[in-house]
Amino acid sequence: MRIKRGLFEFLSLFISLGFISLYSPRPAEAVMPIGQIQGREMISPLLNQKVTFRGIVTGVIEDQNTRGRVYYTVFAQDLPGFEDGDPVSSDGIAIFLGRNKPQVATGDIIYVSGKVTEYYGLTEIDDTGLWLTIESRNNPLPLSVELDPPAGMQESETYFERLEGMFVSVPRAVTVGPTHEGCGLAIIREDTQLDRVFRRNINDPAGMIINVINASDVDCTGLPPLAIGDRVEGLMGPLTFHFDRYKIIQQNLEDLEYFQADHQFLSSHIPLAPSQVSLVSFNLDDYFDVVDDTGDIAEPKFNEVELARKQEKLTSAIADVLSCPTLIGVQEVENELLLIELSDRLFPKCGFTYAVSHLDAPDSRGSDLALLSDPRRVNVLTVSQHQSCSILETGVFDPTIQCPNGEEPLFSRPPLLVNVDIDGQSLSIFINHFKSKRGGELETAPRRLAQAQHLLDLVSATMAPDRDTAIVVLGDFNDYDKSSVMEVLLESGILIDGLERVPESERYSYIFDGASQLVDWILVTPWLKDRIVSANIFHINADYPYQLGLSLKDDEIHLRSSDHDIPLVVLDFAEDFDQVVENPSIEGSSVHLVEGIPATAAIPSPIELDPALTPTASTEDILEGSENITELPLAEGENTNNENTDLIQKEDGVNRYKPVWTTVLAGSAVIIAVGLVFMWLRHTKASG
Repeated sequence: MRIKRGLFEFLSLFISLGFISLYSPRPAEAVMPIGQIQGREMISPLLNQKVTFRGIVTGVIEDQNTRGRVYYTVFAQDLPGFEDGDPVSSDGIAIFLGRNKPQVATGDIIYVSGKVTEYYGLTEIDDTGLWLTIESRNNPLPLSVELDPPAGMQESETYFERLEGMFVSVPRAVTVGPTHEGCGLAIIREDTQLDRVFRRNINDPAGMIINVINASDVDCTGLPPLAIGDRVEGLMGPLTFHFDRYKIIQQNLEDLEYFQADHQFLSSHIPLAPSQVSLVSFNLDDYFDVVDDTGDIAEPKFNEVELARKQEKLTSAIADVLSCPTLIGVQEVENELLLIELSDRLFPKCGFTYAVSHLDAPDSRGSDLALLSDPRRVNVLTVSQHQSCSILETGVFDPTIQCPNGEEPLFSRPPLLVNVDIDGQSLSIFINHFKSKRGGELETAPRRLAQAQHLLDLVSATMAPDRDTAIVVLGDFNDYDKSSVMEVLLESGILIDGLERVPESERYSYIFDGASQLVDWILVTPWLKDRIVSANIFHINADYPYQLGLSLKDDEIHLRSSDHDIPLVVLDFAEDFDQVVENPSIEGSSVHLVEGIPATAAIPSPIELDPALTPTASTEDILEGSENITELPLAEGENTNNENTDLIQKEDGVNRYKPVWTTVLAGSAVIIAVGLVFMWLRHTKASG
């Protein structure tokens, strides 16, 4: 009996010591309004201090990073009548739980004690030392704040900051950013009377855009496939700050009602004259194979089914919509073999096999540039990369260039120059993919500016012998119409916007966080400007939800093959060409407006082929005997570990968050040891 009694006393001691944080009375500390914790500024006045408050749970978010780790955050708001009464301070706050799945639910009243932190701009209570007790359940939620942000960017940021963490809503909205893979979309209030928000420069008034994310990005299959212009009702949830944007966390997808708009796009039907060529810039959006070549976490990894689907959709876009352009400058392709496979798939529809001009780039993910060309018209002369060095820290490793001390390669994807002959007309094509804005728009701008200046110097050097040299500069420049980057390229007059005839309402190729912007360009030298017959941007991708990227239905296969739209220009190289043609209107014979889900475009008539023209030209064939220009100190380089990791906010969880059970187990070991000594002493005393 003595042993059993001693064991009972030991277990009682173990429970009282080891689980005090779960079951003992909560600490007697003053409870404050959440508004006092948030304060009136962007950063809490109580940063790194311990606070205690009571609130009602308004939502939970389950957030998975690219490493597959899942983290949980609870949002709570002051109980009605307990607010601090200051309209400048928010009455809601985030409570980070780390990787511990919460037992709380919307409507729970909770008592919380913990340390205030700021994590990437979000004021939250840290999980280390966190005390959270559920006091009651199934309570009515506070009235939501109906969002109506101002258009000005600075004013909008201030407006949202005062509501950070609070329960908000938008009763009726219009989609301006389609449903994306990150389980979200972007909307504006329906009463703004807008269907699209454009961003021509960094200061354009786009503050009225409201981003929305699902309560879980682990599985967003229930998120509706919304395209630009679709109406949605029932948006409601706590407001968070996530990847540099304020966002509503939609708690209940079943509360949403949506109404799809009629969608339209222009589909080319114009047959080319014998002296004309069509030229396209096409960001293929991570056209990668099934092999992990780099070991980089940011490298896209497809399976065989996903790759085949991607190839089918690209084939439809190029053949059915673009009518098999003469020249296609591509970005975001992993290797030459993928382009050869795509060319083979295009043969039955195009009637020829594209020649592939490609060189490996030093991008850490493996993303390259290339040119596809119609070998019936185009003779590829040389292919070369043009890397450079910069005093900027880029993190790029490029063994093809030796930079001076204190400098690094500028490009992770150096400009690719392809010199061609088209029916006796020489043409130089620079294909580009500038530094993205991952890591911050202002923070990455110096890289793009340096890249733009280097590219302009390249064009100037190429034109030096003859000012009438025909040069096309195309690609994804990752910047707006009126950005400083595009000013560098266009202000001197050496290069001219080949898309200048495209109407303002159509001048976009990408949508980021709800803002439509032109980042994919085709620029030409002055001699070519007067030979542009037509220019269009084919809006078959950016406006549409990611779910259509999974569809092979006949009326959807050509939609969302990429996340970038596709600019196309037609050039006329006739010797007696007298440029009088204006950009075709919708009523013109060259363009057809398709309403609703668009039908496929007409395909050029089959052509009898010379068998000698059909094989794909390999890089080795193209480069044989050609000049190697990579010796020029010209560069692109990029730290894609920084750029291409999709902003992993929740790092690995070990450094930032102490595992709870590590502490519990360590404490348990000490308690067990103390208990054993205690029992031994009692037993010894009883025996004596």
